[in-house]
Amino acid sequence: MKRKKIDKDEIPSMLTLAEGTYEVPAQEGDKPVRCTGVAYSGGSFRQWWSSLPCYVDLSGMRMAEQVCLMLDHDYDPECRLGVIEAKNDGKTLTIDGEFDEGNPLAQSIIRAGKKFNWQLSIGAENVKVERVDEGTVETINGNTVNGPALVVRESILREVSIVAIGADAKTSMEIKASLMAPEPEEHVVQAVAQAEPAVEIENSEPTIEEDTDMNEELNTKLNAITDGLTKLSERIEATEKRFETQASRPTPEINVRKTDDIATADVLQAAVEQAMGVTPTDTKAADIADRKYHGQMGLKQLYTECAHAGGWTGYLNNSNLGEAVGAIKASFSTVNLPGILSNAINKRIKAGWDYAEDSWRRIADITSVSDYKQFSTYVLNSKGDYEEVANGGTIPTGELAETGYSNQLKRYGLMFSIDEMDIINDDMGAINQRAFQFGRKASLKLNKVFWTLFQADTDFFKVANNNVVSAAGALSADSLAKLVKAFRKQTDVNGDILGYEPKILLVPAALEVEAQKLYFDAEIRDTTASKQYLTGNPWRNKFVPVASAYLTSDDDYYLLADPTIAATMQVAFLNGQQAPVVESNPTNFDTFGISYRGKFSFGVAFMDTKAGIKGVKA
Repeated sequence: MKRKKIDKDEIPSMLTLAEGTYEVPAQEGDKPVRCTGVAYSGGSFRQWWSSLPCYVDLSGMRMAEQVCLMLDHDYDPECRLGVIEAKNDGKTLTIDGEFDEGNPLAQSIIRAGKKFNWQLSIGAENVKVERVDEGTVETINGNTVNGPALVVRESILREVSIVAIGADAKTSMEIKASLMAPEPEEHVVQAVAQAEPAVEIENSEPTIEEDTDMNEELNTKLNAITDGLTKLSERIEATEKRFETQASRPTPEINVRKTDDIATADVLQAAVEQAMGVTPTDTKAADIADRKYHGQMGLKQLYTECAHAGGWTGYLNNSNLGEAVGAIKASFSTVNLPGILSNAINKRIKAGWDYAEDSWRRIADITSVSDYKQFSTYVLNSKGDYEEVANGGTIPTGELAETGYSNQLKRYGLMFSIDEMDIINDDMGAINQRAFQFGRKASLKLNKVFWTLFQADTDFFKVANNNVVSAAGALSADSLAKLVKAFRKQTDVNGDILGYEPKILLVPAALEVEAQKLYFDAEIRDTTASKQYLTGNPWRNKFVPVASAYLTSDDDYYLLADPTIAATMQVAFLNGQQAPVVESNPTNFDTFGISYRGKFSFGVAFMDTKAGIKGVKA
């Protein structure tokens, strides 16, 4: 069974389907006037914006806490005719409820029933929409459906409206004679009849004052009755005009009721970010995007919105993609499609960048430079020493010596494209994954460059630099003691003890557990028979374990200084940009879509030989 999710803007956010039948049963005595009918028969209906038949899957329809009976989907309070109970048996949607007898529009609906029949129309909020592909057969609401078709899989019924004409020409509503509302003239007669006793006079001759009072009272009551009848007549006339207008329209099928129709760049960007699983930074735009697109913005919908912002009035399909792209390219709108996608893609690239291993960050000095020229980082050392100065003696002169470490940025790049096929397939997920992998690839590249150089250490970790301990043995408390001893004996150019403190224990993945034990365990026990041992762990909470899967030798481990004090490695970035910079551009004429290129500039180099000690097992 092939199904494809449909973007929210390809179908209205509020569906008003005029399709059902409606019946008003006879009133029994003083009981409220009730209404029953079929609101949706479960069959197909047509859309003005789509050539495919559409269905509302009743198995996925939920009911709002209160379902109202409305007039013509008009949400004016006066058009609320009552409250109904909707019943969904999975095949048909029926209603049963009561009229608000105090609503004058309810009476005018009954009166207008003398002239033409009524039908029902559902007002439902769509939650999930799918496409049934061609060649696929499904059963929906008990009906056999042959694809292609659109199916509203999940929806929320908010209201049912009485309308003049629906999509199903066979449906109708019968109004019983006992429910016919009286004509306005009857009200006048009754009102006057009720007013007469109030103005009866006795046989005795009234005084001038009494006659005047009675006339004023009668005039007041008659004026009130006249005003009431005038207002009622105006409402009835407005209602009849509304239905005459509706009856003159083409079959309504589905009407659109939407908010936030103007697609601004910030709202579209937030919608794309939500669809990609990224938290938007603009909370106001994110709220509008969530209400309008529900986190399901697709490429087709995005192209349509951007084309509309450029003045295009169509709806994107496989045959008019060129028109939409042309409108986007020719537009002077602030809604820029490549820019919107680039902003969202950059955030997904950052997520991919952060997903890869970053142990290099914990042992390296990180700096920023502004160009690609070779640069040097200098560490100042002093030559000379304090000497005793006798009375009248000369103070010895010290010297500052610079130790320089060179580095240079290199530029790396990678491209990917959004092809015409991605747009037609509406494949936002593919773009999402490409952007994520785009960032991850950049992080992997940095790791490869960094750790390849780190392990090409024959001129860095060597006996001549006093920073390697050969035959240290397997990683243990005893072998770590050898590295600590060598670390503390490091001297500067003057031959003085440096005093760097070891802070990090760098190990390959195979030694990560052992490194964790040396850091966290309170005791170390030797189970050799008849051997005395101490149970305390002298290295507990001393050296933070850092493991890297890029270290290829399981026999080597490293004791390093805090990189903010002294670092064995340096990583430099262009202008401090620690992730790829993405640029977009339309593809060449011989290809379709939009191209994205990632530019990533960094440099890696060795630094201070005194900042680390390498331990070699054998």
